[in-house]
Amino acid sequence: MKRLIIPLCLFVLFVFPRASVAQTEDPSFALRLRRDFGYSSGTGRIQGRFSMIAEGRDDVVEVRFLIDDKVIGTVKEAPFKVSFSTSDYADGSHVMVAIGVLLDGGEVVSNRMERTFINAEEAWGETTNILLPLLGGIGVAVLLSAIGPLLFGRRSKQEPGVYNRFSGGAVCPRCGLPYSRSIWSPDLLAGKLERYPHCGKRAIVRRATQAELKAAEVRMAQKGSINTDGTEDETERLRRAIEASRFED
Repeated sequence: MKRLIIPLCLFVLFVFPRASVAQTEDPSFALRLRRDFGYSSGTGRIQGRFSMIAEGRDDVVEVRFLIDDKVIGTVKEAPFKVSFSTSDYADGSHVMVAIGVLLDGGEVVSNRMERTFINAEEAWGETTNILLPLLGGIGVAVLLSAIGPLLFGRRSKQEPGVYNRFSGGAVCPRCGLPYSRSIWSPDLLAGKLERYPHCGKRAIVRRATQAELKAAEVRMAQKGSINTDGTEDETERLRRAIEASRFED
């Protein structure tokens, strides 16, 4: 019986207190995971290099970081963080936690984070599955921007002050006349890649301001009505013909 007393006391003093502390989480002491380089999915699958960061309490003087109940690093001053690589661990589920030591000698335990470590091949495969549909969508958008006017048609005449409610209007840099930007044209951040309806050239054009459009509308009124296919309407064509006949013998 005496032989059992000493091992039992050691268990109570060293093993039992640690187990009870590890099960109690302090919501004010938070553990978060930051991706330094690698892959991370919304389903908790990660690969690469990451940092465990503990924060939230000013009275913490030391933090032990654990993965699967094994200490991977101890930090004794803020910021409390430690880095690790998923390649150093077997593929599968792993649990991360931080234990903070307080000024009074007590301990606080952070929230537990469970992540699935995967290898580089799996990470690349999942990345490809995400990128391929995205690139396909971009390709479809570019294709629609090219054939959209042919499929859906367009206004044969630009009416001053009438522009697309979503994409707005723009001013042709060649002739200075206004036109409505196409919703089908690809947006390249600096502007939409479009075909200028007055001259037929393609370029990247930004959305014009109201002041710029008003000024362009004045120029259009001075030059006469111009169709978006680059030809003048019948009235304007006759007017120009009459003006030109004044100089003929």
